[in-house]
Amino acid sequence: MKQSKQCKQCGKLFFKKYESNEYWAKRKYCSTRCSGIAWREHPAPKSAFRKGHKSWNEGLHISLNNCLKKWREETGGEGKNHPNWKGNKAKYSAIHMWIKLHKTRTGKCANCGKTGNNKQIHWSNIDHKYRRNLDDYVERCVPCHKKYDLENGLCQH
Repeated sequence: MKQSKQCKQCGKLFFKKYESNEYWAKRKYCSTRCSGIAWREHPAPKSAFRKGHKSWNEGLHISLNNCLKKWREETGGEGKNHPNWKGNKAKYSAIHMWIKLHKTRTGKCANCGKTGNNKQIHWSNIDHKYRRNLDDYVERCVPCHKKYDLENGLCQH
């Protein structure tokens, strides 16, 4: 014979399906929806953080940015003074990020004069040695960049 109970929220009769006897003994509602509705009426548990109370660490927290600022001021830890600085031994993407920081964009191709955003106009390295030399980088549109690289045998697109 199936065991049944009446839901405390909606009053429907519901039956035991595959629950353990221990779980069935504690169950009061026919669904999670009914249990959610019922809990809306309950007060917050006594362990909840009360409004107006201060947390134990209020005022003690130092944000990461403040720590970085302090470290940079003390050590001069930017650019060449940073412990991870690699100079000209840096990888392709690191040098391109350095170029983006230190060289201003015009948004105009040096070859054809086409204008566009940073996805349409790239920083093109003239001698393909990828050093930290700002004069060695020119803005070129994608077609001119490919054409320049192919003409100089720098890559095969």
